[in-house]
Amino acid sequence: MRDVQLQLREFGRALRNARVQQQLSVDDASKECLLSDRQILGLEGADLRPFYSPRYALRGAERYAKYLGVAPVPHACIASFGTEVLTATASINAR
Repeated sequence: MRDVQLQLREFGRALRNARVQQQLSVDDASKECLLSDRQILGLEGADLRPFYSPRYALRGAERYAKYLGVAPVPHACIASFGTEVLTATASINAR
């Protein structure tokens, strides 16, 4: 789980850095990618709670990465979205 969290954080930083470098606002990105501001910030902060499910988080991440020209979501994260990340997100939401 720790490796997945690290990869998600690195991916989130890459997304944020690309957005800032391209001088795009969160609002610009959310409108173009059809995501909410909370979802954009969640992806950049490795927080998947703004998404209804891991599947939506994955699709949002792929859409946002493509928009910014960032490498796709790491494969280890994709495999973990449906298991470890879902479990971690559910336990956080239960608090």
